[in-house]
Parts: sequence; C-alpha cells; structure tokens
Amino acid sequence: MTTTSTEPPGLRTPEGGSTSQPGSPAKWHAHPYVWAFHAIGGSLSRHYIESVCQQAETDDAPPDAVYKTRADDKTRPDEWITVGMIANADQQARVRAYAKALVDWQAALKAYRTRPKGPERFEYTVAFTARITGTVKAASFSEAMSMLVPSEYTAASGYVEGLAAGREGVEWLLNFDPVRAVMVSTSDPSMHQAPAAASPK
Repeated sequence: MTTTSTEPPGLRTPEGGSTSQPGSPAKWHAHPYVWAFHAIGGSLSRHYIESVCQQAETDDAPPDAVYKTRADDKTRPDEWITVGMIANADQQARVRAYAKALVDWQAALKAYRTRPKGPERFEYTVAFTARITGTVKAASFSEAMSMLVPSEYTAASGYVEGLAAGREGVEWLLNFDPVRAVMVSTSDPSMHQAPAAASPK
C-alpha cells in the first residue's frame, strides 16, 4: 500500500552543511546559482548568501549568475559572472549540481502544497452485534452448557480461545455482523446530535 507523507519534502544538497542551506526557496531570490556558488565556496552565513542573491535580484542579473566582480576588476568590473563562465570544469559541475538540488526542492515543495487533499478523518467507536459460538465435546447438553463459559482471554483475530471451567477442549468463535452496529462515540461533527430539550418543570 502506498502512503503519502504528511511532512513537506526536505532539501538535500550534494555537498555543504545545513548551516549554508536556505530555509526556503524565497531566500535565493530567483538566483539559485548565486546561492550554490557561495555555499560550495565555503560561505556559512545564510544572511550573507541571501544578501548576494538580493543584490542579483536588484541588478536583474542573469538567472544563471553566480557572483559579481569587484568594481576595480581590470577585465570585467561590476559584472555578473554566469555559471558557464567558470573556468574550472569541476567547480562548474558542482555549482550546477547544487543549484539543481535547490530547484528540484522548490518544485517538490510546490507539488506538496498543491497536492490533492483527502477527506477529513474522524474517530469512530463502533460496537458490532456479535454472536459467540462455542464447541465442546460433552456427554450431554447440560454438561456442554456447563463447560461453555467464555474465556477471559480474547485474541485480536476475533477468535476466543482458552479453557472454560478448568476443562480443555473448548473452542470459541466470535462472529461479527458487518451491518448491525451501534455508534458508541465519534468526533464526526455531522453525526453529533443536539442535546435534548429540558422537560418543563
């Protein structure tokens, strides 16, 4: 049987510790590569990484931007570098893998929040009409009646087994009627009955 977890999906990044993981997709401000680049680069402060992502959002940086060069950079001053411009192939692959984990998590959270919800469930306590049948070997009907005393031990399967009046060979079968039942209590508001009106004095 397949069960659906009630817990929202968690973020699993390929590297880095939980201290550098964002608390929600909103934290990377539509720039997951910026977050990925700084997280795998050793930045442990979520606040710092988010501030860089906010700057990328403010600057309308490319979606695959990873970092912004300094103003005194001689070749590319104040320019957002994209993941494809990273010279080190291994570093580029690591940034892409981390960013993919972020985006996949965002999609999983969206699917979790928009999943169809089942009906609300309530607690029902029901007493079924039952018939207990006992079988025993005896010399007479009166002896059988004296031997067929329900045991104090009842198995969860619905069978009542054990000794009766200290004699062996007694077998009990408990048969439930699946239709006839009495409601004992329930948390279902649709089945609550209004209290009866007080009789006039």
